[in-house]
Amino acid sequence: MPIPRPKAENVDSEKIDSEKTELEKNTVRPAHYGSKSGQDVIDVAEDFGIVDNAYKFNMLKYLLRGGKKAGNSELQDMTKIKVYLERYIEKLERGE
Repeated sequence: MPIPRPKAENVDSEKIDSEKTELEKNTVRPAHYGSKSGQDVIDVAEDFGIVDNAYKFNMLKYLLRGGKKAGNSELQDMTKIKVYLERYIEKLERGE
């Protein structure tokens, strides 16, 4: 779901959008974090209420982008999940 933007009066928002560079577009919502339906990792994290939990958020992020980001293999992303999961389990075991 796209981020809603307020419409300013007397501004051609289509022209502004078309003038954005690919870098600017990808900085806000990189393609490797998006889904076919247009949802992004942050949308899913907000829906499930895990935005404030870095462990869960990062595990979700790496799971959903698995192998889609240039320069990162799926194995690398899954290994990152494992690291976050192990650290989160340790935190829970300490009662934190």
